[in-house]
Amino acid sequence: MQLAVALLAMAWTARSDDCFDVQYSADTVTTSAGNQLVEIALLDEMHFEFDVVINSFPAGWASVFNCGSDNSIRTPGFWLHPDSGTAGAEFEGFHISFSTLSNTNAWINPGPELVTGQSYHVELDVTQSSRVVTIDGVVRAEDTAFEAHNTYDSLPCYSGDPWYDAADVVITNLVISSPAECSVDCSALDLDTFLSSCSSNYEDLVAGIAANADDIGTNSGNVGTNSDNIGTNSDGIDANSQSIATLTGSIATNSGSISNNAASIAALSAR
Repeated sequence: MQLAVALLAMAWTARSDDCFDVQYSADTVTTSAGNQLVEIALLDEMHFEFDVVINSFPAGWASVFNCGSDNSIRTPGFWLHPDSGTAGAEFEGFHISFSTLSNTNAWINPGPELVTGQSYHVELDVTQSSRVVTIDGVVRAEDTAFEAHNTYDSLPCYSGDPWYDAADVVITNLVISSPAECSVDCSALDLDTFLSSCSSNYEDLVAGIAANADDIGTNSGNVGTNSDNIGTNSDGIDANSQSIATLTGSIATNSGSISNNAASIAALSAR
C-alpha cells in the first residue's frame, strides 16, 4: 500500500481538503430579526455549514439564516415552519431555499422532522449546476442538474433576516466558505497526510488502477488461451507435416513403379 502511494505521488499535485477561503466563521451567533453578521462574495461555488439547536417551533415562518439584500434573494435561506417537527408534513425539517436565475425561491424540505433540544449539523454545497444538502452527515438531497445562480461581489448574511420573525434557535460553528485554487505536493507528504489531503484524487487513481488490473488479467487470460491454441495448432501442423512427408514418400515410390512399368511396356513394344 505504501509503495503504491509513493509511486502515485512522485510527480502528482492535488487539491487539498483545506483549500477553501473561509469568508466568515463564528463559534456562536444569536438570532434576531435583521441581525446582520457579515457581507460575503457569493461565488460560483459556495459551502455553508453550522450546528443548530431548536428551542421551540414558531407559529409561522421563522428565519434561521439567510444571505440576501432583499426577500427575493435567498442564497441561501433557512427557515423553520410550525410543521418542521411533523413527520411527513410538506414543510417537515428545515425549509431551505437557494435562488436561481429563474426562480427566486427554489426551495426544498429534505427532512428529517426536527426535535426541540437536539443539535443538528447542517451543510449546504452549491455550484452553478448542483445543490447538495447534508444533515448530520447524511446527504438528504442531491440535485446534479440544479439551475445556475447569480453571483455577487457583496451580499449581507443574517442570523434572522429582516423580513421574517427570527427562529428560536442557537447557531454554533457557523462557516461560510468557497473553494480556493491551491495545490499540495503529494510527493512530500507522509501516508496519513497524503490520504487526507489527496484522498479524492487517490481514490480515483486506485479505482483506475484496479480497472486496468482487471483488464490486464483478462488480457493475460486471453494470451494464455491463445498460447494454448497456438500450441494445439503447432501439434496439428507437425502431424500434417508428417502426413505430407508420408504422402511424398508414397508418391516417390509410385513414381518409381510407374517408371519401371513404362520400361517394361517399352521392351514389349520392341518385340
